[in-house]
Amino acid sequence: MSNRRNWDYRHNQNNSVLPLKQNRYELLINCPSFETLIQYVANELNQIEFEIEMGLSPELKRFHAWRASWFFDVEAETFDCLFNGPNGLRAQYYYGVDFGIAMNQKLIHPLKDQLLAFAQKKSEMPLDKIAMSLNHIWARLWIVESQAHWDDEIEIINDWIQHPTLGDIGREAPCGRRLYINGAWITKSGAPCIYSAKTNRSYDIYRYGFS
Repeated sequence: MSNRRNWDYRHNQNNSVLPLKQNRYELLINCPSFETLIQYVANELNQIEFEIEMGLSPELKRFHAWRASWFFDVEAETFDCLFNGPNGLRAQYYYGVDFGIAMNQKLIHPLKDQLLAFAQKKSEMPLDKIAMSLNHIWARLWIVESQAHWDDEIEIINDWIQHPTLGDIGREAPCGRRLYINGAWITKSGAPCIYSAKTNRSYDIYRYGFS
């Protein structure tokens, strides 16, 4: 893993949008291990939704590509530590692109049985096809950005630099509950499909904290 400075925070004195059981700054600097966060997500998974998403870009349409997607809630504290904590998901990418990809897969793994069982009840697509999308290394877990609350209460201080179009968004520490898992894009013929617009996503998280 790369030699980057330790993760820290600048704490602005205002109230959090979501009620937390303890001060957010104290919560984050005492963030549990990534392995513990994996257990929290697996235990708290609720309000699940599932869909088969058809690719809308010309590139994906050309291959009639689709992917399996799940949306679900976790506790607010778990969301905060998972996305913003020094042991959370973005922190795994912070210390290395390949490491971040591997840890995202590790995070998804214990959720698979529950997610596939839910999908089987909600979709007519054969389960082996849905599993193909979920089991691919390109599957990823992330926050539902549109349902997160973005404020300036906590700013992450590390080696992330300004994104060329999004500015310092990577240093922001949104709070919320809603997460998603997108499986890999799969073509009509059943092969994984590389979506060129997202090929640098993991590197962007490593460099900027966001993509």
